[in-house]
Amino acid sequence: MTPEARIVAGAAIIAVAALGALWDYGFPSACVRMPNGLNLGKAALLDLRGGLVTNHAVKFDDGRLLLTGGAWPLLVTETTVHGRSEPGPPVAFAWRADAGLVLRRDDPALYARLVAEAGPRIDGRIGGGFDEAIVFMTMREAPEYAGQTCRTRWIAW
Repeated sequence: MTPEARIVAGAAIIAVAALGALWDYGFPSACVRMPNGLNLGKAALLDLRGGLVTNHAVKFDDGRLLLTGGAWPLLVTETTVHGRSEPGPPVAFAWRADAGLVLRRDDPALYARLVAEAGPRIDGRIGGGFDEAIVFMTMREAPEYAGQTCRTRWIAW
């Protein structure tokens, strides 16, 4: 093997290893690290979920999405995220670190308790229903959330 061929082969191996690491880890993008333990930001570089106007989502630190679709309205408190999932028939949901994701249709009593104990919204909005993009843009303007980044997957579906 010629020296040039070795250099090309070595560069190819390094490139494949780097792409593999990036694929697994994702890439950092603007987000809001919420005090309840979840993140709000871009769902993915390429969002194949379809039917959604925005590419914003509620997600975990590793980039996994809380919901496969979007949420409207999305209500965020110090301890809880709750609202209705979309697209498709709306499904009321609540998430809290100690309870996980709870759907009202599966456990109405626990869902009602989580929402009742959620506390006041932290996104600065008083009423109404806003999706992830509006809540993200509103919260990102607050000094405590400005300039934050979190892991974003390459593809969401």
